[in-house]
Amino acid sequence: MDSPPFSMDSPPFSMEGLDQALSADFISLGLSVAGLGVLSHVSIFRTLPVEEYLYGLLGLYIVTLCLITLAYITVTNLALLQVLVRVGWIAFAFNVALTSSIGIYRLFFHRLHRFPGPVLSKLSRFYDAYLAGKNVQYNVEIEKLHDTYGDFIRTGQSDMILGV
Repeated sequence: MDSPPFSMDSPPFSMEGLDQALSADFISLGLSVAGLGVLSHVSIFRTLPVEEYLYGLLGLYIVTLCLITLAYITVTNLALLQVLVRVGWIAFAFNVALTSSIGIYRLFFHRLHRFPGPVLSKLSRFYDAYLAGKNVQYNVEIEKLHDTYGDFIRTGQSDMILGV
């Protein structure tokens, strides 16, 4: 049976502790990283204007994945393919948890969640971009949404368009 990721025999900030953490099984590794994805949504993405810091956050994400890859290569005795699979699993678990947390928040807990509108529009601005690009008549599409949903419609994460 494997030892837990952090045993009392080796402190977590030693090379042995780092090796044990990196060698954790896939389930506990995925759950830990998924927890970090949800925590980053709650602590960073709900409080920070992401549009202003998008390139910095993307750079931080890429640097973090590179450092995790480097740590796997230097600390563990795993083959390169195993390292890439583990880093891919870490990125996948983080991204799925982050996007799921954002989606659940926007659908059920956002301050405008009670207003009617297309579900895809509540989740992302891509649907509105699709509507705007469709025949390049966003006003006609908005009028169709008003006919379907009524005077008040939610067309984005924090936008609301009032009917006439």
